[in-house]
Amino acid sequence: MPPVDEMYPEKDEKINFDFGKLDKILEGEHRPGHFKGVAQIVKRFFEIVQPDKAFFGSKDYQQVMVVKDLVKQMHSPIEIVACPILREKDGLAMSSRNALLSREERKTASAVPAIMQKAKQLAESDGIESAKAFVKIEFSSITGAKLDYYEICRTNTLDILSELKPGEKAISLIAVFVGKIRLIDNLILD
Repeated sequence: MPPVDEMYPEKDEKINFDFGKLDKILEGEHRPGHFKGVAQIVKRFFEIVQPDKAFFGSKDYQQVMVVKDLVKQMHSPIEIVACPILREKDGLAMSSRNALLSREERKTASAVPAIMQKAKQLAESDGIESAKAFVKIEFSSITGAKLDYYEICRTNTLDILSELKPGEKAISLIAVFVGKIRLIDNLILD
């Protein structure tokens, strides 16, 4: 592993990225500065490795969008490939964070994909507000779980939607604390 001074030879070098609202909503709103840090590290990694393609997991959907925007800002030909979410047998999105959950917390966490599936059905049949209300009620009744956010957004911009329109692609995104562990997930709506 290279030392910090090799990775960042100019200590005072501050790289400014402009991701518009993309790094200020959802994860960006709840973790200010996170995506700027990701962009700095990924940019440096790309400069060193010079890949033709880079593969990122879709569980971090917003991060994939930020990296795609970063590549545009770098005027780079790197192709960013979004890989499908891998899931445990109970549907929970695979994550290194899952190993930090106690046995009881792990059971609690398995409710996340089930609630998201039901919310997807509600959004498509009864509207987004019904889905959001359902998610809030469900997580408020689960001991050891705390909803951070649940939104339904346009897939290409992450604009938060208030209604689903025919032909418009949408995605639901969620962040939930189970105990002290913060889990994220997403689900494409039909």
